[in-house]
Order: sequence, then structure tokens, then C-alpha cells
Amino acid sequence: MAETFRNRIDALTGFAVINGTDSDPAISDWLQDGVKQIISILPPAKLEECAKTSSAITSSAGFDLDTATYGPVLAVTREDSSSVEQMCRQIPKFMSSRVADPNDLMFSSSTDPVYYMDDAIIKILPVPTSGQSAYVTYVSLTAVVHGDTSGIANFPDDVESAVVLYAAIKAAQSLLASEEDDDLYIPIINTLKQDYIQSLSLLGVKVPTSQGVSKKQSNQLESLQEAMQQKQQVQQG
Repeated sequence: MAETFRNRIDALTGFAVINGTDSDPAISDWLQDGVKQIISILPPAKLEECAKTSSAITSSAGFDLDTATYGPVLAVTREDSSSVEQMCRQIPKFMSSRVADPNDLMFSSSTDPVYYMDDAIIKILPVPTSGQSAYVTYVSLTAVVHGDTSGIANFPDDVESAVVLYAAIKAAQSLLASEEDDDLYIPIINTLKQDYIQSLSLLGVKVPTSQGVSKKQSNQLESLQEAMQQKQQVQQG
């Protein structure tokens, strides 16, 4: 039987053993935050591996993005009269009234369709029909919780592993804040961060420093180390 996310994070940090079932909501939140964080930095090629395509859009209703389950939109397509999916170009909403004029540069046709955003709804022109459907390819912010064993939908194993490491870092940082056991948790956090950065590098995420650690993560690590040194100085004094 596959391990739950809770057990996978616990194996890295011991967080669930210490906090019991009270840890479950926090683990679920960290996992979901990890999904959003990692999707926001993945390169286009890797995002495509996490993508899914909507069902056929066949009316002026368009495609509603006004929900937390939808992440980045990668492409919008519309079938032409030969059932070939044509890539839609995006235009500003205020120019949508110009697409019906064949003498206007904004003009749209079945072979050169357009789309625009209207109150978080993707509107496609010419309006798709049952014979010439439109589709939206997007990355889903699938809900993930501590007890899941079937993985994250549409996420390859390497991306899923990065999400687990992200949540494990948050769990270890929480233990450090509550238990204040620097000697135990600082090394765990450092190791998890190194593994996380390596995981991101393998996913094609460009890390801005030569050591493979981002400026933000480096600052977080320095803050933890400074806090540890200050505590030791107080204890010695």
C-alpha cells in the first residue's frame, strides 16, 4: 500500500509523531502551498507535464477560471471547419468588439481565433459550436491532503517529491519554533533545503546563486543560524 503524505513527511521530520493527528490540517496546508509555490516556478516544458485539457467548449459561456482549482493557462485552441485545432491569440477585453470587422487587425476567424478574459472567464471568438469546439489547456491546483495515497493528479513523481520536501521543510521549521531544539532541527532543515533545491534544479528551475540556493532561502537559513547563535550566547551569559 502506498504511503500517505503524512507518513512521508513524518519519515523526514517526525512531525506527526510529535503532534499526532493535530498535525494533519497543517500538513494539508503545507502540501497545498507547496503545489502553488512549485507550479509558479516550473519552466514551461515541465508545466506541460502537469497540464490537463478542458472538456469541449461549445458556446459563448466560455471557460470559468473563478475557482481555486485552476492554475496557469497554457493554451487556448479552437477547431476550424476542418476540425484542426487552431491556437487562439489573446487580446484585451476592450478590443473584443473589433474582432467582427474584417478590415480590422483584431479580426478573428476560424483559422485565426482569439480569446480574452472577462471577469475570470475565458471568452473565445468566433464563438465555439458543437461542430467547432474550443479547449483550454491548464495546470490544475488539485487539492491534496495529508491522508492521500494516490499522489497528486497530473503531477509527475519528481514534481510530487518536491512538494513533499517543501511541506517537510515547513514541518521541521514548525518543530524548531515550538521545541527550540536547535541541535536537532537546524541540521534537518539544512538537509531538507539542500534536497529541495536539488529537486528544483532537476526539474529545470534556474537557481540564482552558484551554490544552488536562492537568495530568499539563503536569508531564511541565515536568520535561523543567527537565532541559534543568539540563544547560545544568552545561555552562556
